[in-house]
Amino acid sequence: MAKAGTSNATHLKRFELTQKYEAKAAFSESEINWMAKHDWHPVDEREIKEEVIKELQKPAKSKKITIKELLYG
Repeated sequence: MAKAGTSNATHLKRFELTQKYEAKAAFSESEINWMAKHDWHPVDEREIKEEVIKELQKPAKSKKITIKELLYG
């Protein structure tokens, strides 16, 4: 079933490109142009790995810097 707002032709094209991506086959120039036009890539369809989610949820580790250090090194 096509996603809401997505035509069956677009859904089919995305399916074909996803299959090609998973087979590690090279994309043609016209396929690359289609993906750019639709702001889409097969990797967009993949689930985010659990370890990536955990890493993103960690608090940022940033070093405190004073304005004096920023301005004068």
